Amino acid sequence: MNTSRLSAMIEAVLLDFDGVIVDTEPGFFIVWLRAAEQMNLSLPWTRESLFSGRDIASLRKQLKAHWGAQVDLEAFFALTTRLWMEWVQVEGLTVLTGVRELVFWLEQTRMPYALASNSTQAAIGQCLAYAGLTELFPVIVGRDQVDRGKPEPDVFLRAAGSLGVAVEHCLVVEDSYPGLLAARRSGARAVYVGAEQKLTEDMMQLSHACFADLSQLLVYLSKSRRRKLTASGTTDLC
Repeated sequence: MNTSRLSAMIEAVLLDFDGVIVDTEPGFFIVWLRAAEQMNLSLPWTRESLFSGRDIASLRKQLKAHWGAQVDLEAFFALTTRLWMEWVQVEGLTVLTGVRELVFWLEQTRMPYALASNSTQAAIGQCLAYAGLTELFPVIVGRDQVDRGKPEPDVFLRAAGSLGVAVEHCLVVEDSYPGLLAARRSGARAVYVGAEQKLTEDMMQLSHACFADLSQLLVYLSKSRRRKLTASGTTDLC
C-alpha cells in the first residue's frame, strides 16, 4: 500500500456501484448459473473465484476458452441481463452500510460525487430504482458510455469530467482489483471499501486506505474537514 501522506485536496468522490452501493454478488452468481444451465453450459468458476477481481474482458476471454468459439457469448450476456432484472424485481437489492449517510454528508459539504461503474448506465439506473436510491445519484457513468471499461481509466476520467473536477483531485471508492487499478491509471486517489477477506496484497498496494464499509469512510472524511486524506492510521485493514 502507498503509505505516503497525501496532502492534495480531495474535491470530488467517484463511487463504484456493485459491491460499494448495493450487494449484487449473490444475485449475479445465481443468474449466471441459471443462464448457463438454460444454454446447457457450465461455468468455469465458483462464486468466490468469479468475483475475485476479474474484469469483463477477462471473463469473456475465459468463457470463450472454456466453451469454445461455437457458443454465442452475446446471447449468454443478453440472457444474464434479462435474468438479472427478473431476479432483482423479485428479490430486491441490499443497500450496503453507510450509503445514505455518506451521500447526505457529501451533499451537506457540497462535495461533488458520481457513480462510475463497469455496469451499463441503464442497468445501474434500474438497480437504483429497485433499491430506492434513484434520487441520490444524479451523475452516473457506465461502461457503455466509454470506449474501455475497468481496469482502464475511462469511466473515472469521464466521471471526473462530468463533475468538472480534475481526476487527480478525485477520491475513488472501490471494492475490486480492476476498479482500483483503473483508479491508479486515471491518476485519482483510491480507497478500498469492503470485506477484509476479499482484500489481496495487490489491492492493498493500489489503495491509499481501506475501510470495512462506507460508514467507516464517512467517519474518517468527516474528521478530515479540510478534505485531506492520509494513508496512515485510517483503519486496521490496510
